[in-house]
Amino acid sequence: AEVTLPEGLVTIGADALRETAIKVLEIPSTVTSIGLQALRQCNKLQTIRILGSGLTADNIASNTFTNVTSSITFYVKDRGVFESLTGVTDESVNEFTNTSAWKGLAAGKAKFIYKADLGQEVVVNDETELASQVDNAIPGDTVKLAAGTYNLPSTLKNDVVISGVSPEETTVNISTVSQSNNRQINIENATITNTSSSYGVISGSIGGGTLKNVVIDSRGARKDNGLRNTYVYETLTIEDSKVYGEVYGIHADGGTGKIVVKNTEVSGWNSFGSTLESVDR
Repeated sequence: AEVTLPEGLVTIGADALRETAIKVLEIPSTVTSIGLQALRQCNKLQTIRILGSGLTADNIASNTFTNVTSSITFYVKDRGVFESLTGVTDESVNEFTNTSAWKGLAAGKAKFIYKADLGQEVVVNDETELASQVDNAIPGDTVKLAAGTYNLPSTLKNDVVISGVSPEETTVNISTVSQSNNRQINIENATITNTSSSYGVISGSIGGGTLKNVVIDSRGARKDNGLRNTYVYETLTIEDSKVYGEVYGIHADGGTGKIVVKNTEVSGWNSFGSTLESVDR
């Protein structure tokens, strides 16, 4: 899950997010301190985005990350904060990985990256810009598409959202998107098509992701299915959307993850494999 803390928050208190399943954490510009064991045992945490200039190493408790086993990448917007967290004052160095224990993280588990444009919204106006913007995106970013039709690049990054204007104005073709059991698909405010699949608009293995305010309509097409032969290994959320198929609307054959369907209109049969951890609809 992604957690964006509200602007105006000053302190992340002791134990505030302890033992939660967050993967991406965005810390607003107003935060100046993090308390004892605030992120203890958050073993799925992979990305922290620090948007402000007030959070320094001295104001992060020494045991903030106790028992965290994952590796975490810290994206830092302010050069002074980057220098405080890493001890690197050479302005030609924009990346640093800890060589000794840091705030409860073992050596080699904390990578810091200085990124001056962190948190800025980028609007893509045509397909020639799309691949480079997706490539430059980091977890927690949203790539905004103007009205039009786009072929999505083969590699979509986990925890990066592709967002159109609306399903009526923006269409995305996912026919070349590489799918696997550890890759997400996160798309909002668009119509989703697939010009190459003979099974469904979305088929095959996916890690999970979120489809929000999207339209998937395969009625009358040769595939006849919205999602077909789909295997989910993390959590796939379909929310505020329309999924239409003449045969299957949602056919999730298996995997070991979760499917959550909220406020979504579905036509066609629905089928969910017994190996899935849960289905919430």
